Amino acid sequence: MSMDVVARGLAARIGKTTQRISLDRNELASLSERQRAYLAEGGREGSFTWRNGDMSAKVQADPNRGIYVPPGETPSGALGAWERTPGPVAMIEWFGCRGDGVTDNSALLQQAVDTMHALYPEGFTLTAEKGRKFRLVKAIALTPKCTISGIHLVNAGDANFFNVNQNVSAAEAFSSFYEHIRIENCAFEGDVSNVGIALFAANIRFLWFVGNRLVNTGGVSITHGADIRGLYKSANGVAGDEGVGVDPAVTAGFSSGPDFGDLSSNIVIANNYGDSGRYNASLVRLEFVKDVAITGNVFRGGKVSWWGGGAPSAEGGEVWMARRVRNVQITGNYLCRTNGAIYGNNGDGMTITGNVVEDVLDTALDLEGCFNCTVTGNFVRNAGNFCTSIFYASLNNVFANNVLIQTKRAKNIAAIFNQTGYMSSVTVASSAGTDGRVRLVTAASHGFGSDQLVNIRTKSGAVGTALTQAYYGIVVIDEVTVELVGTEGIGSLEGTVSSIRYQRGNTFFDTKLAGFDTLDDADRVLWTGNTCIYEGDHDLGWIKGDTAMRSMVVSNNVLRNVGILDASIGNKSIVQGNLLEFDSAPLATSAAKRLIQSTGRIIDNTLKTLPGCSLPAGSVGIASYCYANSGAWSELRGNRVEDLASAITYHLGYEYQNGSNYSNVMVADNVFDTITDLTPSKGRVRVFYSGNRSTGITQSLPIPATSSIGSLGGICRGTRLESGATMALGGVIARVALDHGWDTNLAWAGTTAYVIGDIRYVGTSVYRCTIAGTSATGSGPSGTGTAITDGTATWTYIAPLVTWAPIATCSPDVASSAASGTITPDLSAASSFIRTALTAALTINAPTGSPFDGQVIRFRLKDNGTTRAVAWNAIYRAIGAALPIATTAGKTTYATAIYNAADLKWDVTAVQTEA
Repeated sequence: MSMDVVARGLAARIGKTTQRISLDRNELASLSERQRAYLAEGGREGSFTWRNGDMSAKVQADPNRGIYVPPGETPSGALGAWERTPGPVAMIEWFGCRGDGVTDNSALLQQAVDTMHALYPEGFTLTAEKGRKFRLVKAIALTPKCTISGIHLVNAGDANFFNVNQNVSAAEAFSSFYEHIRIENCAFEGDVSNVGIALFAANIRFLWFVGNRLVNTGGVSITHGADIRGLYKSANGVAGDEGVGVDPAVTAGFSSGPDFGDLSSNIVIANNYGDSGRYNASLVRLEFVKDVAITGNVFRGGKVSWWGGGAPSAEGGEVWMARRVRNVQITGNYLCRTNGAIYGNNGDGMTITGNVVEDVLDTALDLEGCFNCTVTGNFVRNAGNFCTSIFYASLNNVFANNVLIQTKRAKNIAAIFNQTGYMSSVTVASSAGTDGRVRLVTAASHGFGSDQLVNIRTKSGAVGTALTQAYYGIVVIDEVTVELVGTEGIGSLEGTVSSIRYQRGNTFFDTKLAGFDTLDDADRVLWTGNTCIYEGDHDLGWIKGDTAMRSMVVSNNVLRNVGILDASIGNKSIVQGNLLEFDSAPLATSAAKRLIQSTGRIIDNTLKTLPGCSLPAGSVGIASYCYANSGAWSELRGNRVEDLASAITYHLGYEYQNGSNYSNVMVADNVFDTITDLTPSKGRVRVFYSGNRSTGITQSLPIPATSSIGSLGGICRGTRLESGATMALGGVIARVALDHGWDTNLAWAGTTAYVIGDIRYVGTSVYRCTIAGTSATGSGPSGTGTAITDGTATWTYIAPLVTWAPIATCSPDVASSAASGTITPDLSAASSFIRTALTAALTINAPTGSPFDGQVIRFRLKDNGTTRAVAWNAIYRAIGAALPIATTAGKTTYATAIYNAADLKWDVTAVQTEA
């Protein structure tokens, strides 16, 4: 079949039978009949219409004659030209691009973009025929109001596929923005060696990156002209309060808000999918951006991260400094096999919800120096470092209703994925802030489990034989430490640094805020409603708050083999309403565990050890911990410890700092069995203790015994200690502290050897031994000094000896007997005194105990059928009724007396005898 027949058939198919058919652009240029024509040239097919007038500008903008074809006699187009219809939508094949997957189309595609922008500055679309692959070896610079749709691009060399506005000048860094760029339904396929991304953009607004497929490449990176041109330098920042500190972003030229119109904005990155082929790629990277939606993406080997300025206080992280990644929605994404999943510095108003994250080498969900963020409804499984975390200053951040699962896979996930792979370069540089350590960085792998190894170099830069065949390309090395950069407490040394192992993977939440010293620099983090499951067999999982956190709430979480370790300062934290269950036998059992620890209020939690749980000796279920000598109150209230596995040494405990101010802890209304002072030698805590009960029974806690207390250390006035003794007539059910003091039943003794930390009382004072030795003979230490010599021992005064008083009521509140002789009312035992069958005369003596004004006692008297004489002590005074001096045979007599503290009399105000 001839080409002419094919061309005519194509023309007929589009209903243009009256068009002239041109086999190529040269034939089209030579046509003398200039109305409509159809171009049949392979890859450039389409309809053209003749346009009269000066078309030279458009012809000049289209050197490949993709849209405009000038006539042969006036190739400038000054007298007219053929114009392709429908206009602003063009196939890249029209500009000579070849979709064979081999030919480099970089120059032609760039020319197509530039031509369309020149011809249609109000907006245009470039697309391509399906099934074709267009190879690039360098990045294409996109223009404003550009749409790239349905094009399959491959390779791009070591460069990005597309760039936007990367040449923005320093003068326009805060004012020039490219707008309305759409990249949709495209495929970006890199070779295995590609380390680029699909789109790199600076100063962009109204970006639409939707429905694209990414293979062996990253996604989108957005930065700012201030960063490209070196205007923003975090080193220009100065730590300090507002008016003293310096915000490096403002110094660079950024506004202070409130609109932040100098940021990139209005970005949508949605429904993209693929696999980068390496662990450290980015699906999305945001720098100096606001108003972003990242949703519905499915990606392996790529993270979503942001950077709105330096998070350290001296680099832009002070709380009064604006965060410059703002109002970002990250929802409904699936991310896996990446070094970090969703994290960043200095964000404000980040919403991270409904994402699924698996197999992360570092932290899964992390806020660094971020404010007003919500992390909710996410699912995380296996994070090598932390499932969720915050670093640097943190204000008003909520982690809620997430499901976090750590399995044994998380422990050595780096080795599983072998993230280092090939080594293209090694740099040796000083590592600031790490005490002279040297940071060695090697390139990252493109594939997981490739079993390739990296030769880690020594400080001198030479390859050391002791460090060969290590699996990690990013390490810190000094004489005794091998670590992954940016983490603490991981790795192990074997021989001469012959191997490195990754030992994390059990932390569900962590705060890393140390370095901020103002009271509001690290505050208001809510971690609530989450479910955490740890299936590892080498240690327990943890939720942690460090000493720089001022206010942390951990509430209503369901935790399996996961403990809570809060060491925050200021006693503002709350650990409330959590359910913790433990059924594992950790391998790392050398050190005692504290399953719940907080410096603030620990209330209404339930902690259970189940069959199979095994913990080191000395482990504590729930511990109150006072970090600072603030004199503030912490609280253990309403908690329940059910140690079904008998794995916990002490159900409750408290620890505190030694200093000049007392720390106070309230232990009230808990259900448990054992309690301990975790630092008894420090002598700087006072306990208020009341209303606690023993596990599984209704009787009050069986400590201390009624005859001896001496077990709780410092005591606050009003402390109530219930007796565990069996209730008996006249028994004491509780004792109450009448003052602040120290509780001990250990008395000082002469010529006795004492060790540091021993606590003894002398008279009404309590002392702690500070220098071991043998006490002298005589009366012992005295006074309130801090270095009291006693023989060869030295003591420091702690506190007065606490004064205890019995609570003089008992159930039943009756003392009943058939005996004759006397009644001596014991006010501490009962308030009603009964004789049921007197066989002889009765004497009623004065009550014993300490009556209070208005206290009431009652007597019920009855003989055995024969009248008996009744004698009253002089303390009883008849008022309104005569004192009965004898019983009425066989009848019951009641007498009621009220104590009159003014007259020191018991006034008998009512006497009644059975008729």
